[in-house]
This record gives sequence, C-alpha cells and structure tokens, in this order.
Amino acid sequence: MPTRCVVAGCNAASGFESGKGCSFHAFPKDEGLRRKWTSAVKKQRSDWEGPTSTSVLCSKHFEASCFDTEGSRYRDQMGLPAAKRLKPDAIPTIFPRSIDRFEPPGSTSKAPRPAFEKRQQKSIYH
Repeated sequence: MPTRCVVAGCNAASGFESGKGCSFHAFPKDEGLRRKWTSAVKKQRSDWEGPTSTSVLCSKHFEASCFDTEGSRYRDQMGLPAAKRLKPDAIPTIFPRSIDRFEPPGSTSKAPRPAFEKRQQKSIYH
C-alpha cells in the first residue's frame, strides 16, 4: 500500500512519486522536533489530530538546505539516484496552500468564484 504525504493538498504517494525525485520522511522520534513538524502541518490542516506511526511528509515540503548532500556528487557520477536524506534539525516550511482559505463542505455561501464571474462576463448569451 502506498504511503501518502499528510500535507493538505499534496498528492504525493510513495508508489508513484519516489521515482520522480520525491522522497518520503517519517516524523522524527525527537519529541521537540516532532512537535515542530506537527505544528507546521496543523497550520495547513487545523483539524488534523497529529502523526501516527505511518505518517510521512514528502521532500516537496522541505527547502534544499534541509537535505544532506554529502556523497551526492559520487552518486551523480555513477548514474545512481541521489538519496534525499534530511538533516537532523530539518523542519518543513514549504506548503503550497492553506485549506483554511476554502469554505468547509456544506457551507451556505453562494458567492460566485472569480473564474465563474469572468465566464459570465464573456458569455454571448449574457
């Protein structure tokens, strides 16, 4: 069964993304660092209850400086895929969007979306 990144809006899954330069990282065992990772994810998923033993984040949510590049030159020269190993103090900081911007399911707001308004303006039947 593929592992999925727990970040809201991220569709990275281990069986599909790992061959495309994406790596997956389990939540750290160190309690202080684990709390920082959990807090970062909760900013995007306020209803998330926290990590389980199988929760992971994909490499898309870490800056390049968070990865240990030792030995990567030799892997590149040999044509081997570069393993993405996080530094021990790495914290996720890259999140594509916040779900808090969107209305929850069942919302009664009927405000048109901007793209819909543009289509209405361009409509020849208007």
